[in-house]
Amino acid sequence: MEDYFRSKVDPWIASVCLAGPLGALGALLAVRSTGKREDLLVTLVLVVAAIGLVVWILLSTIYRFDNPNLIVRSGPFRWTVPVAEITSVTRTRSPRSSPALSFDRLRIEYGSSRREVIISPRDQAGCMAALESRLPASTRRIVKQGIG
Repeated sequence: MEDYFRSKVDPWIASVCLAGPLGALGALLAVRSTGKREDLLVTLVLVVAAIGLVVWILLSTIYRFDNPNLIVRSGPFRWTVPVAEITSVTRTRSPRSSPALSFDRLRIEYGSSRREVIISPRDQAGCMAALESRLPASTRRIVKQGIG
């Protein structure tokens, strides 16, 4: 069984993410006025790469259950969370950097070293149901208490 959940995207987060590359576009226009072809080419490549990375992250941030793991993808970044190692799931609005494009977030702790990943599925209830159906009964109770 495999379930996909797209990240919820807060419009202001998307705007902030795009502000940097769009500001670099202004730099491109400034470099264009100097007339140096090499400077223009290097700046153009950097601006296109920056815009491409941001768009890639905004369009591809997903959370996928692929037994026995939760796979988190965001642009070129990937996390693999063994579902059997999840110890807690709690709601959070933490501003920490994470593969979550909204502040309506879930913090997932896993492993003996208490690693964590923060996600923001658009369908939070569906994502939680998919997770709970894959957890051992003992962990299911702990997860429900953290979310409830």
